[in-house]
Amino acid sequence: MKKLLCFSTALLLGASALLAQRPADDPNIPVQLKPAMKSYNAALELEAAGEAEAALVAYREALQQAESAKHASAKVVLSSAANNAGTLLLAKGKLDEAEAMFRKAMQADPQHALALNNLAGVLLRQKKVDEAIATYEQANKADPRQGMALNNLARLLLLAKDYSGAAKALHASLQVAPVNMRETLLLTSVVYEKMQQPREEQERIWRVLVATTDKKPASQLQLIKELLKAGARQQPTQLLANLLQKSPEWPEARLLQARVQMLSNQNEQALKTIQELLPAMTQDFSVRQDAIALLTQGGKLEEAGSIAQQAVKDFPKLGAAWYALGCIEEKRENLKAAEKAYFEATKLDASLADGWNNLGNVVSKRNDAKTAIFCYGKALEADKSHAKAKYNLARTLVISKADIKKGLQLMAVVASGSSEVAPEAKKFIDEAAAMAKAGPSVNVTAK
Repeated sequence: MKKLLCFSTALLLGASALLAQRPADDPNIPVQLKPAMKSYNAALELEAAGEAEAALVAYREALQQAESAKHASAKVVLSSAANNAGTLLLAKGKLDEAEAMFRKAMQADPQHALALNNLAGVLLRQKKVDEAIATYEQANKADPRQGMALNNLARLLLLAKDYSGAAKALHASLQVAPVNMRETLLLTSVVYEKMQQPREEQERIWRVLVATTDKKPASQLQLIKELLKAGARQQPTQLLANLLQKSPEWPEARLLQARVQMLSNQNEQALKTIQELLPAMTQDFSVRQDAIALLTQGGKLEEAGSIAQQAVKDFPKLGAAWYALGCIEEKRENLKAAEKAYFEATKLDASLADGWNNLGNVVSKRNDAKTAIFCYGKALEADKSHAKAKYNLARTLVISKADIKKGLQLMAVVASGSSEVAPEAKKFIDEAAAMAKAGPSVNVTAK
C-alpha cells in the first residue's frame, strides 16, 4: 500500500515527487535533504524486512531531518515519511497517532491523495462517518486516477444503504483505476446483490473475476472467500455449490460451505459438516474453533470443552486455543480454570483484546479490582475501540472508587456511542446519579 502511495504521489506532484524514490547519494538531491533521504530509504528497507518498530523510528528521523532542512523539496520527504509512519501506527491500532501522522502528511502536501484516503479510513474506524465521507471525496478529487478512494467511498455508501450511489462510485473506479479491478468488482457484486440485480448481471461479474485468475478450482475458491469477506452471500453460496458438485469431497470447499451455513444460522448442518471434517483437518485450529463455537451455541459444553482441552494440548503455544478453552470454562462457571486459560491466552498473544476483557471479568468476580483494571487497560491497548472493555474499566473505576471521576467520564463516552453496551452505560450513569442523591449502591454486571 505504501509503495503504491509513493508512486501515486509522484504521478500527482510531478518531477519533484520523484525525489522520494531516489538513492540518498543521487547528485540531484539537495545537500540539505540527503540525511532525510538516507533515513527514509533505511525506513523503507526495514519495513520491507518486516521490522516495523525500527522502520517507524527511521521514518520519524526522516521527518525531523526534513523539517530541519528548510528546503522547498522537503515536503516530498515529509509527506511520504509521515504517511508511511501513519500506516504502521494504524496497523498497531494506534488510531490517534496514525491520524496525527496522516494530518502531518497533508500539512506538507494538502493534495496527498493516499494520506487523505488513509485519514478517511481512521475517521471511519473512529465512527466519524460524515467526516470520513468528505475526506474520501477530497482524496478522489486530489487524484481521480487512484480509484482507491472511490472504492472506500462505495463501502461507506453501501453501509448507508445508498446502493445506487455505491454503484456509481464503483463504475467510476473501474474507469479511472482498472488496476484495482478485482477489488472493485468484488464490491460491485455485493452492491448488485443488495440491489437485487438480475442473476445474469451478477454472473457476468463472476466470469470477469474468474478471468483474472488461472481459472483453477483453488483460485475460484479463493475468489468465493473474497466475495464472502466483501459481504456478498447469495452469489458465493451458489458458486460454492457449483464447485462441490464437481468435487463433493473437497475438504476446503466443504469447510467454507459450513462457514457459509453458519453465517445463515444453519448451525445444525454446519456442525454436521465440521464434525465430519475434524479427523482429517486436525492441523487446522480454525476447524476446531468452529466446532467449539457451534457446540457452545447449542449448549453442548461438555463436548465443546473436550475439543478445547485437546486443542491446547495440540497447540500449546496458540493464544486463540487457550482463549476458546477459557470461554467454555467461564460458561461452566469454573472460574479458576477460566482465569488460568485466559491468562495463558493473553501471555501468548497480548493482542487478544477479548481475552484481556474476559480475564478482567473473571478476576473482578473474586473482587480483585486492581487486577481487573489492569486487564481492561490491556484490552484497550490491544483495541482502543473495544466498547465492552471501556464499559468494564469505567464500571470498575467507579465501583472500586479507584478513580470515580475518570470512570464516569469514560462511561459517558461509552454511553454516547452506538455499541451494544451503550444502553447499559446510560443506565449506569443514571444509577450513579441516583446514588449521589439517595445513596443506593450501583449494581451492574461486567460485559
